[in-house]
Amino acid sequence: MTDDSDVAFTLAEMSITSHARSLFASGFHRDAIRHEAQDLLAEIADRSGRDDLNGQSLVQSVLADDKPSLAFNERQTAKERNEHASLRYLMLGVTTGVRNIYSHDVRSIVPRDEAALWLLLMSRLRQQIERLDNVSEA
Repeated sequence: MTDDSDVAFTLAEMSITSHARSLFASGFHRDAIRHEAQDLLAEIADRSGRDDLNGQSLVQSVLADDKPSLAFNERQTAKERNEHASLRYLMLGVTTGVRNIYSHDVRSIVPRDEAALWLLLMSRLRQQIERLDNVSEA
């Protein structure tokens, strides 16, 4: 029988890096969270060609409401604009509330179930990021 964290992590495995998966499996939960958050930002930088930016400035610039570098819809309807904005806000939260916290709080012990839930959230965000297309300048 598995507990909820086993189920959550199994679902997340397909969309997280093998390094984060290995760290998690080895019990390095905080490191797995930190690595996955950093890799999500690197993926956004790679897809957008904006390796000159990082963290919040990267997310704000690349996923801006007006003239974003990356988008997964035309942002013509309220639903499309909300979908685009939600990814930006979630990634800003990952930058500040996940990457920064788990990068600087190096002595914290993160329970397995808590780490699995963070990885599950970032797995879903990775799926969204993989849908992003470069937006052509008009």
